[in-house]
Amino acid sequence: MAEQKKVLFFRDYEGFSGGHLKVWNYFNHFIARDYAPSISFSEQSLWDSNNPWFAAKDKVLSDIGAITPDIVFLAGMDWLRKPEIKNCPATTPIINLVQGIRHREPGTPLYSFLKNKAIRICVSEQVAEAIRQTQQVNGPVYTIPNGIDLPPLPQAIPFADRPIDILISGLKHGLLAQQLAESLRPLNKNVTVLTGYQSRADYLKQISQAKIAVFLPLHEEGFYLPPLEAMAMETLVICPDCIGNRSFCLPDDNCFRPQHDFVAILDSVHQAVSLSMHKRQQLLSNAKQTALKHNLHTEQQAFFEILDNLPNIW
Repeated sequence: MAEQKKVLFFRDYEGFSGGHLKVWNYFNHFIARDYAPSISFSEQSLWDSNNPWFAAKDKVLSDIGAITPDIVFLAGMDWLRKPEIKNCPATTPIINLVQGIRHREPGTPLYSFLKNKAIRICVSEQVAEAIRQTQQVNGPVYTIPNGIDLPPLPQAIPFADRPIDILISGLKHGLLAQQLAESLRPLNKNVTVLTGYQSRADYLKQISQAKIAVFLPLHEEGFYLPPLEAMAMETLVICPDCIGNRSFCLPDDNCFRPQHDFVAILDSVHQAVSLSMHKRQQLLSNAKQTALKHNLHTEQQAFFEILDNLPNIW
């Protein structure tokens, strides 16, 4: 039996995020293909039950020199850890997961990393196009749309039985979230605002209990997973345009996708509240189908095609 190929990951974990979750997904994709991934955390990384690797302590390296990896997997600022690999030949393939639009901005570390040779996997076509336009990319570029892990999500409950009328997820835009909530008071609805950190389980539970979820991403995101999770839980989604959500947040088909400003978002909330039952059910049905298409198995199979062809690609 052939020895399992070793894969080295890095993370600087300051708290749960969609970016860490997606790296964790790829970590498990390697395991599913019978590779042996390990991970090295920065010294300042948090270690609690919200860390996806918390239950996989046997995969965490205390000594980075303990292995000579066959593949290095990097995402975000992980490139800063690359010099720590002492025994890694220059011929070792590097797979770089690109999750953000900010890589296109000259003068940023993310932009400077593009000149490093790597096989790049972009989480959306918008991200792929953004880095191609820089003309700085060294190596092939692939697009694998983000998938979500459907089974662990809370089960959808009947729309009429949901205790939260409008949930505003404002972790990235706290002031805007509070302003929206204040403006919605005249509707006399149960409005819940999320602006502080909470466990992933509690976050998902509240989304599943909401009739309408308003998401406030950054103005530019590479993909933005939360609306897809809400769609899977049959919650009506309002999510402003953030570039990376354009392939799955389809206005008037499965959600509301206003411009990223207060007036437009507030107007979408009023429209959502006033929807006919028929139109609401149509949006929710289409949204559920969108979420089902964006599953981890589809993501995994697309990644396997790259992995299985790695000797020819690199």
